[in-house]
Amino acid sequence: MELGSRDVEEVLGARHGMWPERKIAFRGRLEHLRRLGCPPGLNTGKGRPAVFGWKQFIELSLALDFINLGMTPEHASRVIKDHQTSLKDALVSLPVRLGSREDLRQAAQIEKWPIDRTLFLLVGVNALAALETPGSADTPGLGIVEGRLINVWLRGASAHQSANVVVDLGTRIANLLLLTSRWGKRNVADITNDFFDWAEGNGP
Repeated sequence: MELGSRDVEEVLGARHGMWPERKIAFRGRLEHLRRLGCPPGLNTGKGRPAVFGWKQFIELSLALDFINLGMTPEHASRVIKDHQTSLKDALVSLPVRLGSREDLRQAAQIEKWPIDRTLFLLVGVNALAALETPGSADTPGLGIVEGRLINVWLRGASAHQSANVVVDLGTRIANLLLLTSRWGKRNVADITNDFFDWAEGNGP
């Protein structure tokens, strides 16, 4: 699957409930993230429009989620860039964890991933990072925990660790798959098959 900038703007605008009169401001937020290098590896160039694959599309969506949770755009883009390898590994593993193409289609249709087969992102929002001592915030933290182990992790988390925001990555993907099929007027099975193929082609 490949999406142009306007396609991405429409789908993510729907994801965040953007009113038409706020479209220009939302476009500005997306452009700001792109200037910060988020998502990394975007297929673009001089005189060539941006083309988003699944990885870039989902990374940009997650950056917007992080901003919505209280991060600055700069912090959100750093989390995505600094952890792009582990994020990609998590993304390509999700369909395998779920089971089959039919399971993926069903998850997209109800916009919910089974909790025991999802992955949770543990993100340090750190809204006060700008006030910290210079050099104290190295790489922004991002942890990935299996859904079936999230209770174990939460019980053993320190006070600092438990201050992280928890994002259900599987459910985020299910929501994006359904929105992409609706916006593009394509069958949800076609979209989920495309994502499944991408994950299989980029796995270990």
